[in-house]
Amino acid sequence: MIQFARRHVVKAKDRRFHIRLEVEDDGGYTASIPELPGCVSCGDDLDEALAMIKDAMSAWLTSAAKHNDPIPPAFCGMVDRLKVKV
Repeated sequence: MIQFARRHVVKAKDRRFHIRLEVEDDGGYTASIPELPGCVSCGDDLDEALAMIKDAMSAWLTSAAKHNDPIPPAFCGMVDRLKVKV
């Protein structure tokens, strides 16, 4: 079962990004930023996952600026809680 834990929003240079957190079956969390393709990280607990995804976001934005890549528009929809059995 995958369970989306909660939604967080971080701000970078007057822009807000949503963080999607997933509780993993074997423990820990996977974190991603839907607006930034490929921006994914994980942590053993919620605090570590949040710290790691903020670091990944910083690296993503630094790389985009260095290569003059556009930052995708904000993601409009967000699921707050969802449980799915597979």
